[in-house]
Amino acid sequence: MFETIYLSDFGDHLRNIRLSLGLTQVDVQNSSTITADTLRRIESGQSVPRYDTLVLLSKTYKRDLILDLKKHTSTSKLFEYYQELDQLIIKGNIAEIDNLEQEVTKDLNNDLNTDLLIQKSEATQFTLMLSGIKKYYSDSRSSSFEDFYSALEISHPGFKPTQYEHFSYTDFELRLLLLLGLSLSDALEQGTSILLYCLKSFENSSNLTTHEKFLLIKLYFNLSYNFHRSLDYKNALKYARLGIQFCNENYLSYCLAQLLYRKGIAEFRLGIDGYKTTLKLALHMQIILGNPDQAEEYKRIAYETYKIEL
Repeated sequence: MFETIYLSDFGDHLRNIRLSLGLTQVDVQNSSTITADTLRRIESGQSVPRYDTLVLLSKTYKRDLILDLKKHTSTSKLFEYYQELDQLIIKGNIAEIDNLEQEVTKDLNNDLNTDLLIQKSEATQFTLMLSGIKKYYSDSRSSSFEDFYSALEISHPGFKPTQYEHFSYTDFELRLLLLLGLSLSDALEQGTSILLYCLKSFENSSNLTTHEKFLLIKLYFNLSYNFHRSLDYKNALKYARLGIQFCNENYLSYCLAQLLYRKGIAEFRLGIDGYKTTLKLALHMQIILGNPDQAEEYKRIAYETYKIEL
């Protein structure tokens, strides 16, 4: 994820191998079916070599050029920005995303080197994600959909939210898909379907980062809430319980109060004894986490919406 291929350096590397073998570009064309013009553009750093091209050239040059390409690839600065974004969201510093967005845009505008050709498309996706996240955490949440959708279209031309299962995703693209699902609050069934797909992908992953764990918890919470809105209280309870279990197993308090609240409301709707105890735990958790106003809001909603006195 977020890798830069140094095309000029790799092109020089290929030219040196060819010359060491005493081959002209026409010789390579005759032995590999790679046209001399294609080879010229690759050697001059003007073109990204395709996988099948490298396979054919490897046979002619008698070495693994795919492995050589990896040696001319490094993690780009975008990965550092990606990690910084994680920390901003974890700490709730959403306002700081503006500064991060400006920094990424500045770097993108300054990097005119063709070596960064691949990185530029990822950088565009990343800036769209930043823009979408800012909107998602603001009063214009629904407008975040367009940013996440546009970002996915860059790497998946023809992408449609209704056909998301027809595509394969990198870890970064999966995160974009998750955000897209969250933004579909007005298309509940479609959004829930996407979130379930993302949940399965995350649950099958090993060595999750801290923020990926937070994303997984957020998935459990949003699935519980979506099922609540769909009046499917059994599934609302199921995903609230799974989220609480995951928090406990990983010693995390992130979204725990919200998950407890969702669990309590689902228990109330299903007529399960003990729902008040669960809801009171949600209140206490908010107070422990330093959010007494949110605890009072929970009490107000419980009474005004469900006539539950806490």
